Amino acid sequence: MLRELKIKWIKWIDAVGLSKGELEKVLSDYDFHELDMEAVLEPNQTARIDSYDDYMFLTLHFPKYNSRAQFYSLNEFHIFLWKDFIITIRDFVNKYGGQVLRQILLSVHYRAKME
Repeated sequence: MLRELKIKWIKWIDAVGLSKGELEKVLSDYDFHELDMEAVLEPNQTARIDSYDDYMFLTLHFPKYNSRAQFYSLNEFHIFLWKDFIITIRDFVNKYGGQVLRQILLSVHYRAKME
């Protein structure tokens, strides 16, 4: 699922459950660091925050419990964040992703008001 939203001056692309090829296509328009692209395209990355002059990249983990198989699935949550643009990438939807995004949007909105 790929959604694109515009919230005031902030553009948000939300990608959930896309294949490697689909992710490459979405990200091809942007000049992200090679290691950030690798983190998105290759599974099982460690949690991290990378800060650059023009954007930040975050990898967070929100495990999901599979009650049938009785184990936790790793749900990597990748975020590209800059002044007026957010790209979020994850394997499946979970309730915590929305809470994180809400806080990010509030932070971006607050910082923009202070400038």
